[in-house]
Amino acid sequence: MTKLQKALLGCNIILFVFLIIFIIFSRVNADKFLLSEPIEPYIIETQKPVNKNDIIISEKFDINKATKEQLMSINGIGEKMAQNILDFLKINGGINSFDELLRIKGIGESKLEIIEKYAVIGG
Repeated sequence: MTKLQKALLGCNIILFVFLIIFIIFSRVNADKFLLSEPIEPYIIETQKPVNKNDIIISEKFDINKATKEQLMSINGIGEKMAQNILDFLKINGGINSFDELLRIKGIGESKLEIIEKYAVIGG
């Protein structure tokens, strides 16, 4: 082995040792580099985002004749839940009381109150 090869091997070994030390040090002290509180983002736009709860619906819709889109316009009702409601209404021939919707998986008292804000029975 020539002197040049020995020198390159020595440099490689030194670099490898420093790399191992760096990896160990960064893992041991990783928690010191975490932010304790999130940094507030800069506000670029002052316009308030639209929230479905802020939308005023001028006219309630009949839940027994509702479309999927009408049901999905209710905050907390997605495509799958809307389809579950439509299937339930079809199987049962409609409802006479909002409490009947509690039999649908995923609808509890709080979601039922939200539905009642947007829909009526037989209106």
